[in-house]
Amino acid sequence: EPRRFSTLRARWVCMAISPDLSDPLDDAKGGISLWGRWLQDRDEQVVLKLRVATGTKGRAVRVDFKSASLKVAVNAEVCMDGTLSAQAPRRTRLAPGPRGPRTSHRQVLPDECEWQLDDDAEGGRELVVTLRKASPGWWDRVLQQDAPISTKAFDEPPFMLGGMTDLQHESMRDHVARMTGGGTPGSAWDGR
Repeated sequence: EPRRFSTLRARWVCMAISPDLSDPLDDAKGGISLWGRWLQDRDEQVVLKLRVATGTKGRAVRVDFKSASLKVAVNAEVCMDGTLSAQAPRRTRLAPGPRGPRTSHRQVLPDECEWQLDDDAEGGRELVVTLRKASPGWWDRVLQQDAPISTKAFDEPPFMLGGMTDLQHESMRDHVARMTGGGTPGSAWDGR
């Protein structure tokens, strides 16, 4: 019996320390709308964050997930209601109906979407709605009536030196020069 317990315990420890290999969500890859703010990753999810009144309980929240639309109400007041608007909708071929072939525009997988209430940094409450994308790709807005954002630069690697001052650029050049055995003319490390 003691041996069996240690095996179970070892299995539990291994499962508890498994790393999270998912890509983190980037605040720059989303936007701000009248209903709140949102962020996304390329492949799987869109996260919506709506401010709600302090003291809001879960029973006051109603979220209706559908494959191409979303409705959110808090304390019987509708916060969001509309058609989801991904840039490249997934067209799913359905069984032929009486009028011929049918297609469906699926933006999200409703059974895999969820919501929760969280305390925010300012001491208020926040409704966090997670939408599971039906297909990978960047969304330019959440609802059709939202203002679109540009997604062109989302897949480009960040320019690491872009926000540096001239002094920081010079310092970086000197650092690289020291590593390679040279120097920039006029710097303390120019080798003269």
